[in-house]
Amino acid sequence: MSTFLTATTCYLVKKERFLRANRSIHTELWSKRLCGKSIEYNGFPLKNDSDQRRDQTTLPKDWNFLAVVREPISRFISGYINKCIIERQSRTKYAKNCYSCAGNMTCFVGKLYKNAKMFVQAKGKKYLSYEGKHFFPQTWYCAFNQFPYSIVHYGDSALARINMTQQIIAFLKKARVQQISRAFLGIASVALVIFVIVNTPENYMPAMIEMKARSGISELGRLSLEVSAECSLDRDSPCLPPLVNKTSTWVVSHGNKLAFCKIEKVMSTFMTATLCYLNRSKEFLAKGRNIHTDTWFIRFCGGEIEIEGRYNVLPVNYSLAAVIRHPITRFLSGFMDKCVYEQKQSPKLCYNCQRNLSCFLDNFYKKGRRFSNNPFGPDYEQKHFLPQNWYCPFRAQQYFIVPYGDDAFGKVVMKEKFLDVIRAANGTDEQLEYIEKELNYKSPHATKKNDLKNVYLKKLLATPELFKKFLHIFYYDFIFFGIPLPGLEPSNES
Repeated sequence: MSTFLTATTCYLVKKERFLRANRSIHTELWSKRLCGKSIEYNGFPLKNDSDQRRDQTTLPKDWNFLAVVREPISRFISGYINKCIIERQSRTKYAKNCYSCAGNMTCFVGKLYKNAKMFVQAKGKKYLSYEGKHFFPQTWYCAFNQFPYSIVHYGDSALARINMTQQIIAFLKKARVQQISRAFLGIASVALVIFVIVNTPENYMPAMIEMKARSGISELGRLSLEVSAECSLDRDSPCLPPLVNKTSTWVVSHGNKLAFCKIEKVMSTFMTATLCYLNRSKEFLAKGRNIHTDTWFIRFCGGEIEIEGRYNVLPVNYSLAAVIRHPITRFLSGFMDKCVYEQKQSPKLCYNCQRNLSCFLDNFYKKGRRFSNNPFGPDYEQKHFLPQNWYCPFRAQQYFIVPYGDDAFGKVVMKEKFLDVIRAANGTDEQLEYIEKELNYKSPHATKKNDLKNVYLKKLLATPELFKKFLHIFYYDFIFFGIPLPGLEPSNES
């Protein structure tokens, strides 16, 4: 995170120059950073008042101090793969990095330990090696005993990244920096997410593929890692980009200052009915309506509680939420609904592919790539199948993410999280009790005929070309929302 934090500070200090130079926080490189060393202070903490050093810099203690720390094993592995494998293989000048251990971790750890002991005994810079700069314990990096730090924990999962983002934004607000604005919060938020996605080499570099392959990874996992290595934010990447700014739709309860961003095939009808109930509880029940039986075409509130826009058009004090579903189950649910059942009445739906999965994915991928460059006027299929991270302006504000439950345990978690959102928006006990009861009903829109759906699921997972095409479309849904890639789950769960 050091490069990101340096770029963020540079933006705050030299905003106009930063933007005039067409710089972006998440694309800054340490070796070419705009502000150079002009905003950096180096120094050793004083052992006592008489222990003066020429490189000592004293900072006012009434400043706001921030440090981002990471789980030690995760930090070590990330650094090891980056410095001891990728850099060594990519550039000749780095061939002797990592104590010339040539990728041998046992050798490296042993020499790092000896280096650290020598550094401690020398009480100074004498033994501060290249490796030490990147691998020494985090407690050695900052004068934690001298300054009142705000500690932010680095996020290795998407949920943790969201929490990390919120903590950093809260720190910046607390610091009352003049340049802090809603626009900057959006810039910093999306830059942080993209920065972590791009700068996690153990997840997205070919070196990791080789290491995983040696450990007996499944064919599905191998394909997932192949796609991970292919995906980047470059224009020639085969993967559809993240966070395309399409028109979004929110359903809103102004009385609760709550808005849910709608994502197709993820509880959108239920969510709309719930917000309608919150807006007009007495009328809703008096008319004999129920949340779980409301349908899109005859929804009680119609479009009166829905707001559309390409940017976040809601007041900053509104709570924002979105329900997110596993990309595979969401896609199959949509495919069964639109390309199998609806297609019987409208044969040309789903690009006239006649239920052919390969035909549909090929056409959808091509149209999705064009749409990402000009996100206006989505066709019928795009309205229902586009990546979930495109549906809401996640870059503008922080969203409370509710994970959609496709199995029994997932449904329990979803119910708790959904009710947490309503409770936080001052939903009454009576409203919460009613919504909980409605959540226990099976939706009339739940995809039926699971046997047929499983046929398509098996075909998708068993056909490498199909599976890779699917991941090229929905890769960043997995990454952005912290959903393990297929074959790389922490357990044997599918």
